[in-house]
Amino acid sequence: MKKISSIAVLLATIAVSSAWAGGLPEEVTLNHVAKAGKTYFRDSAEFPMHISVEFTATDLSGKVRKHKTGNFKYDFHGYNQRSGNSTITLHGPRGVMKAALSAAASSMAPISFLSPDAEKKYTFTVLDQGSDVVSARLSHIAQCESATWLPDFDTLGTMCGSFEVQLQKDDLALKHYIFNAANLPVAANVDFFGQTIVSGYHAEAEFQKVFLPGDPKPFLVPKLVTVTITTDKGKLVISSAYAPDEGLRK
Repeated sequence: MKKISSIAVLLATIAVSSAWAGGLPEEVTLNHVAKAGKTYFRDSAEFPMHISVEFTATDLSGKVRKHKTGNFKYDFHGYNQRSGNSTITLHGPRGVMKAALSAAASSMAPISFLSPDAEKKYTFTVLDQGSDVVSARLSHIAQCESATWLPDFDTLGTMCGSFEVQLQKDDLALKHYIFNAANLPVAANVDFFGQTIVSGYHAEAEFQKVFLPGDPKPFLVPKLVTVTITTDKGKLVISSAYAPDEGLRK
């Protein structure tokens, strides 16, 4: 078992699960995203989930040097906006724990957009409003501070960069996000590679709506989180697939 607390500046994903009365607002803003992020945290804390984790390390030639898998029980215990703290609990194999922690940390990205001064930190640009999806970009306004590395979680401790998100147009529910860190390189101790230089950090996430018996309202939770870490020794790809506890469906 491993617990994470005080995760306040980890990656940034965005989750939106609120339905908007009267359809899509005339102008989708960062404020809409921040409000919906609170709903995402509430939904994710409602029930336990299972995570199937896959870890693949390749050398500079692209040859696979290490491949591991593992299954975890995942509980998100909520986010306290006042303290800036969130807590999760993971139960699973020790050999894949770092990979599971890395993906779980990146799934809590909306923390980055819940601060009162978020609009001063990020520009928000709607890229496209198609028939089904709204695409937008969020960019950090100021120059990024130097990155730090959290070796126990295999993730950046100070996240800064650009984000692209896709929101379901009818209710602004998050479909997909992409993040690319801009505060690199950073010296890091990365699982399998050891001491190395991280030159790239890329994360993507998909979300899903889950219906539980007796509750007509869907819950928005992670579906698939993928983290790609590029170093001077090779590349590490972590993929985590989320599913609600099967006992909840009975």
